[in-house]
Amino acid sequence: MEKAFFNAVELVVPNSVYCPREDSFLLAECVQKEKLAGKSFLDLGCGTGIQGIAALEKGAKVLFADKNKEAAKAAQENAKNAGYIDFTTRQSDLFEKIGEKFDFIAFNPPYVQQGEDEKPDERLTGGKSGRKLIELFLKETKGHLGKEGKILLLCSSQDNFGKVEALMKKRGLEFRIAAKKNIFFEELRVYSASLDLKEKSKD
Repeated sequence: MEKAFFNAVELVVPNSVYCPREDSFLLAECVQKEKLAGKSFLDLGCGTGIQGIAALEKGAKVLFADKNKEAAKAAQENAKNAGYIDFTTRQSDLFEKIGEKFDFIAFNPPYVQQGEDEKPDERLTGGKSGRKLIELFLKETKGHLGKEGKILLLCSSQDNFGKVEALMKKRGLEFRIAAKKNIFFEELRVYSASLDLKEKSKD
């Protein structure tokens, strides 16, 4: 079991759960720049719950969700250790068991490209292109986003930013780069996306 810290809180990180790194902290910084008081917030693929904890600190109503039972449990324990009790956790493979709409959805997907003969590591790999989970997320997310809602999506240059941006346009999302950071051999970006004006007018 690894150890990690977020805002002086020691996080429980089971072996099957991704340990927060530069990508996690970059996304959390963007979360904490938002006006979240009283807003509904989904920490999807929550892992240790770092994004949801960042949102709780800003007064959001948080749902932690992850397909990994150990991750959902770790997020619950970490949020309690951070001093919070008013939140919800749920085991769900992406939106499989989520029917609600949210003001904010944060997602830091596994995005590492999987090699031909490599055994997939669900904490890290996002299929051969690295975009498997991103594509599934963008396909379904509109149905769970409130009319004025916003997505905060972490992506890596490994996934081809141009193709990710094309996917967002295809799904009727307006987007901007909220943050970016160069580390080692890749660039990390956080995209802030929302329904475009044409999509909003259909509701």
